[in-house]
Amino acid sequence: MRHLILKKLVKQYFKAFNIHSTDQLSKLFSKNIQLRDWDVNLKGINNVLLHNKKIFSNNKKIHVKIKDLSFNKKTVFAELLIQINKNKNINVIDIISYNDKNLIKSIKAFIG
Repeated sequence: MRHLILKKLVKQYFKAFNIHSTDQLSKLFSKNIQLRDWDVNLKGINNVLLHNKKIFSNNKKIHVKIKDLSFNKKTVFAELLIQINKNKNINVIDIISYNDKNLIKSIKAFIG
């Protein structure tokens, strides 16, 4: 049953990302969220939202397609295709962890 909740939550996250809504993302993040990817290692909701704004500003067409999802307790493993623009795509694995309030507490992204 828990994986159904996580599936709904992670789809909300990617939907908010795909419409470039930092307002919606802010409702999904914990105050102490941590984001680590190949470029940054950030802590705190304000830093993560600012980074998302920068991504959206620099990549007007960025869009995430979910290829596969797996679940383990409070963690989602997402295999993704990120379309940067018409000619550039990257394969990414996100590990997204949730807290007891169903807010994202950690996102770790890996190119692969």
